Amino acid sequence: MVFNVFVMMQLFNFINSRKIHEEINPLAGILTNKLFIVIVCSILILQALLVTFGGSAVHVYSNFGLTIEHWLICLGVGFLGVPLNFFLKQIHLKEDS
Repeated sequence: MVFNVFVMMQLFNFINSRKIHEEINPLAGILTNKLFIVIVCSILILQALLVTFGGSAVHVYSNFGLTIEHWLICLGVGFLGVPLNFFLKQIHLKEDS
């Protein structure tokens, strides 16, 4: 689960890092970049497959992956970077004024 949280944090960091200057909304124009969407979706799908079937494939975990509650926790912790990024950009913008 720790590894899955780390990957989810990186996934949301990809989204946050699309806009690096005074731009507030990281989702603006996200659908215009098809390659970005393909990469994010590929990472999410591969992560789900790795977490679900990887443990039994290398004989380190006998059950099939994380429960839906675990996935929601991982996504929630990963998503925390989005409001944190917004908050930090607000502080930075106020300091520049």
